[in-house]
Amino acid sequence: MRTDGECVRVSFLPARPETSGIDERLAQIDQARESLVSALSAVNDLKATAERNKAELRDALERIEQTRVEKAIADKQLKSVKQIAQADVEVFKSLAGIPSRAQILQERFIGFIIGVLASLMASGILWTLVRTLNHFKK
Repeated sequence: MRTDGECVRVSFLPARPETSGIDERLAQIDQARESLVSALSAVNDLKATAERNKAELRDALERIEQTRVEKAIADKQLKSVKQIAQADVEVFKSLAGIPSRAQILQERFIGFIIGVLASLMASGILWTLVRTLNHFKK
């Protein structure tokens, strides 16, 4: 009750129209039906899109797997080609008489040892000549 003496009516339910006709209710039912049809159509569209995406994903995964298989085959072929090329290079080197790294190192080591020995022999010969000349001078 308010201070001026009037009563205030409070309701927790929405106000209902006093006269709701059958036509209004039918219109509301038609509107609800249209909303349901629209919602079902949207759901069907989403389902169709999901199915298309699923099919595209399946196709992409199949292509990826096929590409992996092709890559493995290509890797094997590349390895074979490299081995053949390496064998051809080795055959060419042997036919052309080109020494390998090991042979080059071996020849350098032998050359060094022969050089040291030749230097020692030359020093020995020179020493012997000097000693012999000094012996004849006396």
